[in-house]
Amino acid sequence: MIIKFPNFDKYRNIQISDIFHYGFKYWKNNTLRCEYSVYEYQYRLISKRFEFFRHNIWISFNAWTGILFLLAMILEPFNDIIIGNEHYKRMVDCERLDLLMIFGVIAYSIFELMYFHLFKNFLRYRSSMDDYLVNNIDYDEKQLLPELRLFLRKFFIISDIITDLFHRLLSYFITLTLFIYTIFGFISYLNSLINFLQLIISVPMFSIFCRYTKTRAAYFMMLSFIVFLIEFHKVRLKQLMLKSQKMMKQKSTNSHCHYGHQLFNLKEKMKKIFWNRFHIEYVNLYAETAQLNRTVSLILFYMEIVAKFAIIVSCVFISQQFKMNWFSLSCVVAIMTLFFLMVGINSLIAALPSYDQKCGKLILYNLARSQWHRFRMVNQSTNASLLLWRHWIKSNLFVQTMTENHFGFTCGQLFFITKSKYTEILLLNLPLILLFYKKICLSP
Repeated sequence: MIIKFPNFDKYRNIQISDIFHYGFKYWKNNTLRCEYSVYEYQYRLISKRFEFFRHNIWISFNAWTGILFLLAMILEPFNDIIIGNEHYKRMVDCERLDLLMIFGVIAYSIFELMYFHLFKNFLRYRSSMDDYLVNNIDYDEKQLLPELRLFLRKFFIISDIITDLFHRLLSYFITLTLFIYTIFGFISYLNSLINFLQLIISVPMFSIFCRYTKTRAAYFMMLSFIVFLIEFHKVRLKQLMLKSQKMMKQKSTNSHCHYGHQLFNLKEKMKKIFWNRFHIEYVNLYAETAQLNRTVSLILFYMEIVAKFAIIVSCVFISQQFKMNWFSLSCVVAIMTLFFLMVGINSLIAALPSYDQKCGKLILYNLARSQWHRFRMVNQSTNASLLLWRHWIKSNLFVQTMTENHFGFTCGQLFFITKSKYTEILLLNLPLILLFYKKICLSP
């Protein structure tokens, strides 16, 4: 087996727009399992012929075939026609393999439900991810500061390489498992432990299950792009904060200068232009985040359910082992990866609303400091002063709403992800594990 490393040439001179093109490729191939262009979606030219759905039907067939095969391995009446749980237990020398099979049934069923939900929105042209990519597929990276552009490029390259390597290693592990399963099946048949019917049914069915598992493993590439989008929005919010800090610094520097009313009015007009631009950029960023959240929240909801089952099954499975071998350890690592992946994604998302609140409070504090000086300089009897008062009130009200507008992402319709909620959900895993451990392991 030859291990192929990722193609590093695609990262050479990569631009932000290139990253969005890669993300669109991951989205359509690994998530929606279909081939189309941004132009076709934008102008509603998606084909509804059988050729367009053929690949989806084939993968869905593999998925539900694998799910039914796992169920059949658990149920004893089917052990006469397939290689069942007891045979597989002797093959890998592990206890309670039924826990892994139950987890596989639940996880793959949830993934298929998630796919059905996303694909249904896509066919109705209500896919917020596609709408978001249509607007940003050719993003002009000159809108970002050079150091922020460099950070985003490095962030994507590192995360994409790590995800690609993990995907390849998982694929090789699945291939190795299929090879061992096939060899064990033939050895068991030669030793008269199973019959020929069990052999010719189980090996193709297990092959279909492994093929679908490889397809699901490729979904990690899309999750890597979602992580990049979260960081992308955080960086854009950071840039807005840096701009406001720079303007506030100029205000505090100029507040000690005693200039005339004409110069003061000129500077106030410049500040007004800046704040109007800040309002527009912030509202656009908030709207894009809300648009992206309609898809990301759905994915996070399904992934959070799988992650909860992953941590429970892993802990119970480990407690039932007399010894850990390469197979049991590999399975636990693969399952726990889902849990730690969600922990990492939630930690990144939780930083976004706190960043927004920090930005709003900083701006509000500096506005409060600077407006007393403005009050002393403005001639209260002029029409210009009334316009400035209206602008100041508008700015103060806008910044106050920044801290209360839930800038960030949600987990479905369950909760808005913040640092406090993230910590609460993380601590909730402990009593959940203990509850299932008592029910499964300590029950007579």
